Amino acid sequence: ERRLHLRERDIVHGRLSRLTARERQVMEYLVEGKSDKHIANELGISVRGAAFHRAHILEKMEAGSLVELAKKVSKLDGATGSGAVGAGGFIGLRRS
Repeated sequence: ERRLHLRERDIVHGRLSRLTARERQVMEYLVEGKSDKHIANELGISVRGAAFHRAHILEKMEAGSLVELAKKVSKLDGATGSGAVGAGGFIGLRRS
């Protein structure tokens, strides 16, 4: 079971490496449940741009929904114990 969990984590890491820095920033907000409008305001981009990034993130991460994306990302958080998603932001990109 542990081996399977580590394999899943490695797959998610591989998919994560396909994301651009901006897509990782947008993903932080998405897994926190923020709307495209909120993301656009926070990052200084258009709502349409935020939606564009969301679509690419879901495609690259092979997630059918935002809920599925959050589950995939939470596997990284739980596996590493590093608090990948939380107050410090996902992989340390966003500062609160």
